[in-house]
Amino acid sequence: MKIGSGILILLAILFSCQKDENTPYSLYFGYEYFPIQEGNYAIYEVLDIFHDVALEPAHDTSIYQLKEVIAESFLDNEGDTIHKLRRYRRENESQPWVIQDIWTLKITKETAEMVEENERYLKLVFPISTAQKWNSNALNDEPSLIASYENLHQPYSINSMNFDSTVTVEKENFLSLIDYRRNYEIYAVGVGRIKSVFKDLKITDGDTLTISKGPELHFTLLEFGHE
Repeated sequence: MKIGSGILILLAILFSCQKDENTPYSLYFGYEYFPIQEGNYAIYEVLDIFHDVALEPAHDTSIYQLKEVIAESFLDNEGDTIHKLRRYRRENESQPWVIQDIWTLKITKETAEMVEENERYLKLVFPISTAQKWNSNALNDEPSLIASYENLHQPYSINSMNFDSTVTVEKENFLSLIDYRRNYEIYAVGVGRIKSVFKDLKITDGDTLTISKGPELHFTLLEFGHE
């Protein structure tokens, strides 16, 4: 009687283990970091600086606002749904929005892609994981630029807006005595990009504040919603 009970217990354990091995687990892909619902919009403050100590002014700075609105969709040659991204500019809140250009974007099972000025970029790859590394310029003719994920699903605050889950796309962080290159984007669930920084600067003696030449571009989210 005791032996029979022991066998039953053993069989139950073996069955349980076999069931666990065959039970599918939920893999989080992270598509919510790149929402493309028509009518979604985001407004950014843009800081655009060009440095050149040989010119006057040596540090030419412009600050303006940019509004990106996800517009109508269509099918591309691959049968994927493409959305237009209408981009508007104004110098400040007292002025009307003026259309600047129209880009396109799409999301597939493996990628989030955006066409900017006729150049296609791989913005994100799925599933989102620190193990992912990809060439963000794989779909254009620009030099290879390897991207990876950092700070996965971390809270982030910007302009009094608190986001529970964000991820950083790290593209470049290089510093030498004469060069400083910094390039990254931060995405939030349900919103998309909330911040980006691009710098390609010539510096002196490794000092990132002593800049002799080069551009830098900063996008900072001001507002988002649905029209």
